[in-house]
Amino acid sequence: MIRRSTLLLLFFSILTLGLFWFIHDNEPTQLPGPGKEVKSASQQVLDLDQELEDLSYLSREDQLAYLDLLIDSSLESIREAESGSHVPVILKELKMILSSLPQETASQVIQNALAKQLEEDLSTGLDFKVGSDGSLSEASSVRVALLDWLGQMDRFTAGRLAEEILKQPTEPDEWAISLRNYAWANPAPASYSFLRDRVLKLIENPEWRGEPTEGYLAAFDVLVYTQSKEAVPVLLQFIDKSAEADSPTGRIALFTLDQMVVQEPEALIRILDNLPELSASSGEMIAQMVARADLSRPALRGAVSRYLLDPARTDMELSAFAAIFPNRAFKESNNLLSETMIPKGAERILQDRAAYSQIEAWIDDTRFGERLSYLLTIKKRLESFIDLD
Repeated sequence: MIRRSTLLLLFFSILTLGLFWFIHDNEPTQLPGPGKEVKSASQQVLDLDQELEDLSYLSREDQLAYLDLLIDSSLESIREAESGSHVPVILKELKMILSSLPQETASQVIQNALAKQLEEDLSTGLDFKVGSDGSLSEASSVRVALLDWLGQMDRFTAGRLAEEILKQPTEPDEWAISLRNYAWANPAPASYSFLRDRVLKLIENPEWRGEPTEGYLAAFDVLVYTQSKEAVPVLLQFIDKSAEADSPTGRIALFTLDQMVVQEPEALIRILDNLPELSASSGEMIAQMVARADLSRPALRGAVSRYLLDPARTDMELSAFAAIFPNRAFKESNNLLSETMIPKGAERILQDRAAYSQIEAWIDDTRFGERLSYLLTIKKRLESFIDLD
């Protein structure tokens, strides 16, 4: 038994040295000579792993010690990398190894690494980029990558850690991924109050708002996920201020508000309709939001009717509404938490037919006499793309 344990530890030492060498070998791959096979670093790692047959012979303490060394070697390689070209490979292989471990072991290894990254969070030179399932396809720092992996591998622990991180400002990208981790660990609506409070703290942080990162912008999606109606005035501040209207924050605020209207149109249109006086640009923006309304739904028919009959509506607003109603411009996006809602073909056809029928009814309604030109514009637009037969 002693001999067996000694041999396993020897094999582990060889594997560790091999991993360390592969990770630190930043030289370009040489083209193979005739008959010579060049294996990737990951394939060589797998070959070594196969020689061990069964890693479970080691005690958990020895496994964690080895894996901590592996993490340290990977971080040192990222620190010394002359360019970002090697970093995605290092992170991909590291995640692959962690994903192959038992959940409890992988979680502890990641927590150990995060504890070491409290003082120095290594930049990866990559963007904060959200994938199709809410996980990150790119992480802006090692700490953000580790938090992303923890959220995927151990949601409960990631959620508990997220709650601690969100108690005080750290970095916007770290807060963004922590908001996602907390939501994943606490999916019930009871968690929404905490999420709303924290995401508003994030987006209103003057330092983060002044230099918005990709993580900062991605965090706006939490407002969509939690349907934070109380955040509408905050979003309008980003849209309404000329200095920010065409900035990344202004554009993401507009997209966020639009997604909130798509998900819960009746409540959001009512809020927008009752807001105090806004600038001309915001008036046009709200016209486009109201144009999202599905006139097959009675509550939304009433909301649009009130909007059109409101004497405070300007020609600019009503012209903007008529030019886009029904608003079917949707943008696909990968979000931290929410799903982009896009009506399907058959559903869209039914909505357009309902809109046409209602517009015709309003044209014949004397109450809409002063709005006739706008209604005729909408009717002509609808006739251009729906089948009336």
